[in-house]
Formats: sequence, C-alpha cells, structure tokens
Amino acid sequence: MKALVFSDSHGKTDCIIEIMNKSVFDMIIHLGDNSEDVLILENHTNKPIYKVKGNCDYYDINTLEEKIITIAGKKVFLTHGHRYNVKNNYNQIYYRGKELGVDLVLFGHTHVTFLEKDEDIILFNPGSISLPKMSNVGTYGYVDFQNNEITINVKKL
Repeated sequence: MKALVFSDSHGKTDCIIEIMNKSVFDMIIHLGDNSEDVLILENHTNKPIYKVKGNCDYYDINTLEEKIITIAGKKVFLTHGHRYNVKNNYNQIYYRGKELGVDLVLFGHTHVTFLEKDEDIILFNPGSISLPKMSNVGTYGYVDFQNNEITINVKKL
C-alpha cells in the first residue's frame, strides 16, 4: 500500500492533482489546513482519501481533528498537530502516539518537513505543499507500507 501524504495545501490543489496524475498510489492522506481541498481532489481520483482538519479549518464541522486508521496492519495516527505544540517541540505528539499505541504519527502545521524514527514509532510531517518554511519548494510525503515495514520519502515539487 502506497500513500501520498499532504498537509497545509491552503487552496493550492493544482500541484497535488499534477502529482496524483504522475504517481502510483493507493490512497491520499491530507493532514489539514484546507480540508476543503479534498473535495476538489475527490473529483480527480477514485482512490480513498483520508483527512483531518487543521487550525485553519474551523468552518469544517464535518471533519475530525484526529483519526486513527489501519494500513497494511499498521496503526496510523492522523492529526494536524496544532493541538500538540509541534511548533515548539515534538514531545506531546510523540507521547500521544505512544499512548495510542500507533506505529506512525502523521501531522502537519509547521510547514517544515520532519521525520524521526524511534524504535517503535515514526513521526512524520510532510511539510507544506503550498507555503513551505525554510525552503522555497513545497514538499509532500510518499509512504510505502510493504512487508510489515513503513518506508517514507519526502518529495519536492
């Protein structure tokens, strides 16, 4: 199973659609800040799209702020990250992932990519596809769940 992972698209769906058209994937995960963008993406694929809302999605009353999904036997925690103080450090989100017993925590909010593998948990922020910080190029993630392993690649536009 292969997932394209995006966060903080803030209305910039054209580049996501271009990525979708050029990629082999089984699902899309959108980690908030313009959860409405998912409505546009749904018109361009028949693959499942999982989403959570971010701090800029206050108008979206139908989308959860957190979700746990299972992909190829791995538990994955989806959140935007703003409720876990991720702009200062990753302690709260790390311990939330441990508390939930997940294998992978996917989050956004900082607009900066982050990948850390502990012995039993992975934290991954794909950065921002539209408004990157500390870079002039948008980023996203390509997560492969295969052979009971999780492989993560950060991709640049």
